[in-house]
Amino acid sequence: MSDLPIDRERPEPGSEGVPRDQDPNPPVDIPFAPGGPVGTATAVLDFFVRNDGLGEDPDGSNHNWITEWYGVTGPWCAMTVSRALLEGGFSRDGETVEVPGLEQTTNKGWAYVPYVRTNFEDAGRFHESGPQLGDLVIFDWEMDGDGDHIGVFQEDLGDGTCLCREGNTSNNLLELKRRPYSLIAGFCRPPYGDNGATPTEPTFTGEPGEVPPFPGLTQLGSSGEIVRQVQQRLADRGWNIAVTGEFDAETDRIVRSFQTNKNLEVDGKVGPITWSTMWTSPIT
Repeated sequence: MSDLPIDRERPEPGSEGVPRDQDPNPPVDIPFAPGGPVGTATAVLDFFVRNDGLGEDPDGSNHNWITEWYGVTGPWCAMTVSRALLEGGFSRDGETVEVPGLEQTTNKGWAYVPYVRTNFEDAGRFHESGPQLGDLVIFDWEMDGDGDHIGVFQEDLGDGTCLCREGNTSNNLLELKRRPYSLIAGFCRPPYGDNGATPTEPTFTGEPGEVPPFPGLTQLGSSGEIVRQVQQRLADRGWNIAVTGEFDAETDRIVRSFQTNKNLEVDGKVGPITWSTMWTSPIT
């Protein structure tokens, strides 16, 4: 159970986002190869946890750093999910979104909820029941078939409600909501590497220099199995680092030292480039 009240309040009208003819990003109406980057449900949810409480600047403006990244000021629930997918591992370059086997409306994902549902339905990845950790939740306030809002599924509470992580809520925030299933049209399921389950210790057995799939962005404040993988890899390379699963100040310092040593951008974040370098660069 949850102490959160059941929230049936919808964001403002038009919260489903920005149609394609108003979207500044190039269309990407071709399927990506199935062998693209692999994200994880835990990393996607970690993005929401790290950014919990994010609002608008100024309040009521539909403007924040997520809309700046996407390139349009407007209702940002779908943009938030797109950014979460990027930081959750569905990106090769840390800037554009790539969900394998799925058509996308733009190279940064989606700004319009109905297009999210359409693209996942076309890929056979839309489910009307049986949600799993990390599923994208399509809300339909009037149950008229049009997606009105989107979030990410976290937990079934067993009482006809669930916990969802959402951006652009009725409070103009990124926050955790308790939602009744009666407002949910269905669930879009990205091809997660952890299949919506808690990941286990990596069992990569490739050749030396071969890079395991990028597990998702980690940075100061992150926690969990992905952080443990990063710390273990740095320890294997000879860095004096404790494997705790907590991306603390010491881990941040060591990551920055590694980036400096390898002539990478020094930002303390373990994205696709830093992750790949951990596996392919010589130990010096």
